[in-house]
Amino acid sequence: MLDADTGATLIHVSSSSQIYSLQYSPDGNQFVMAGNDKTARIWDGKTGKQIAVLSGHKESVISAQFSPDGKYIVTRSEDQVVYIWDNDTGEEIRALRRHTIGIITANFSANGDRIITAGGRAAVVWNTTSGQVLRILSGQSNWSSAEVSPDSNYVVTVPRAQGTMWAPTQDSPQVWDAKSGGEAIATLRGHQGIVNSAKFSHDGKLIITAGEDKTVRTWDVRSGRELMVFMGESSWEDAQISRDGRFIVSSPAITFQNLATLDPKQNTATVWNVNTGKEHVVLYGHTDRITNAQFSPDGKQIVTASSDYTARIWDASTGKELRVLRGHTSIVYTAEFSPSGELVVARSDDGTARVWESNTGMLLGILRGDARLSSVGIMDP
Repeated sequence: MLDADTGATLIHVSSSSQIYSLQYSPDGNQFVMAGNDKTARIWDGKTGKQIAVLSGHKESVISAQFSPDGKYIVTRSEDQVVYIWDNDTGEEIRALRRHTIGIITANFSANGDRIITAGGRAAVVWNTTSGQVLRILSGQSNWSSAEVSPDSNYVVTVPRAQGTMWAPTQDSPQVWDAKSGGEAIATLRGHQGIVNSAKFSHDGKLIITAGEDKTVRTWDVRSGRELMVFMGESSWEDAQISRDGRFIVSSPAITFQNLATLDPKQNTATVWNVNTGKEHVVLYGHTDRITNAQFSPDGKQIVTASSDYTARIWDASTGKELRVLRGHTSIVYTAEFSPSGELVVARSDDGTARVWESNTGMLLGILRGDARLSSVGIMDP
């Protein structure tokens, strides 16, 4: 079906439920949706035909994610249970039950042999194939995020902010030994305020943190030693490192202070040189706050999403704006490249996800459900 206004291929996903997540399979032939009808659903990525319904949760399904090889799907629900499903048959393989407080993450490791779940003050590392609990990590504070390293040996956790009170002892990210002891091996002390994100580099040697003290920092994974401090002019919500490790891009945080002052830095993202610790370029062009920034797989380009209803593609080295991706009619929350870098998908508050060709900016498709999309991701061969 073609959209009458744009001529783009329109896949209408018929669903009476609110859609909380949407992700394409690694081969790009399927996508899986999660929603408040207590199910996740697998669809044909080209025709929009429903393939299977993953039914078993007792409450809304918040997220559904393919394993890196596309064989499995993991779902996370408000019922505090995580399910692993067989993608070929749509059958439940097993339920992972450990958490009693809201599960904030259920993700595969980069090689797919581990699943990490986190909720409250605990994170659990599971064997994907057997469902065996490998490690239980117990902290002093509730966590806002937990991520497993590419080699599955480490986990980094970020404490959830407790109002305006912040203490470096209990509110700093921690690195955990997920392979042998399951103990915290390092506390990443250095930030002078709330830390909003902590992520591993692609080679697993570094952790990159972003905080409301206007700094982005890099750390050695094994020792927890602070390596570099990137000092900016804004509070940072997130920071991503390029696959080649040369650059970091940071996107601004929303704070009461910059909302009150209409800080123009909210409309920009900053690219940092990892070797020098200096600002490399600032991405100017958006007319409202940036909500998300991601590198292309080869690290040569960056895509940003914004409240100005657009996504934009930039040259990571020069900061030059290459393309403006228009069409959304409300805030664009996320935008990211496909694994090949040939596509960009953006998810908006207007209830659609749109797919563009990254080299030309041509709109290729629109995913439109009967309710708002809450998250979307794509993968391709």
